[in-house]
Amino acid sequence: MVKRQLLWYCSASEPPINIFEWNILLINTLGEIEGIKQKLYGQLAPVEEERQIRSGLIPNSGSLHYELTTLVSPVPEINFQKIYKGKGKAKKDRRLQPKKTPEGWSDLIEKAASGNI
Repeated sequence: MVKRQLLWYCSASEPPINIFEWNILLINTLGEIEGIKQKLYGQLAPVEEERQIRSGLIPNSGSLHYELTTLVSPVPEINFQKIYKGKGKAKKDRRLQPKKTPEGWSDLIEKAASGNI
């Protein structure tokens, strides 16, 4: 059974520039994903850049989708309790560390798309 979840990893740029890249993997319904992203934008404001890496429907999951996105912001912390309370788990996941090439995401995307994350 596929679980609704929010997985994240944050990496910092080199000083003196204080920019943080938040790699976020959401597994939920489309409506919930949009609501969660709005809350993320609220906490990370100003979001300087959003890069959607991949998204799609998870087969045989009912209506669950996945979305893998990078948000770039000067904000170093997020209160995930205010974003994802009671809807599943929000946890840090080292598999979301930055990749050197888009192909570096392939294994994680395959697992998310099949609901085996």
